[in-house]
Amino acid sequence: MVPARSRVSTSLLLALASALLLPLALPSDLYAHGNPLVGLVALAPLFAGLATAPSFRSASAAGALFGAVSTFLAHYWLLFFQEFSVWTVSGVVLGYACYHALLGPILRGVALRLRGARPLALAAAWTVYEYVKSTGFLAFPWGLVSHPFSDVLPLIQVADIYGVWGVS
Repeated sequence: MVPARSRVSTSLLLALASALLLPLALPSDLYAHGNPLVGLVALAPLFAGLATAPSFRSASAAGALFGAVSTFLAHYWLLFFQEFSVWTVSGVVLGYACYHALLGPILRGVALRLRGARPLALAAAWTVYEYVKSTGFLAFPWGLVSHPFSDVLPLIQVADIYGVWGVS
């Protein structure tokens, strides 16, 4: 049996891997329209780390790490937002670290309860999360998982019918 401390480290490393992959997949200076190949696997390490996390507390830590790092890397451009740059980027990073600290245990619970349908259940839970984060008064719809697929015609047609969340 693998010690819990080692499993926590593994879940944090997997969350960090996803935190690096997701911004690489999103449209940026590096890839103007995003990288759909990286986008296909960007969340897989996070989901694996959360599914194997030894506790809901460690899933929360992994989620917070993922949220902070991926948000900072995807939204670094907020550093150049005039005199408010530090406040703007730190507010967004802190907000998403908190969102993902709550989301991590939820995704772990989904992964543990629905083992037979784990990929579909995690995808559905993530889609609900992206819908909630990108609608309403505090909406921040940048950095959605579907954004790297803007040049993939069949997925654009899916988005035409179901919206961007149908691609997520």
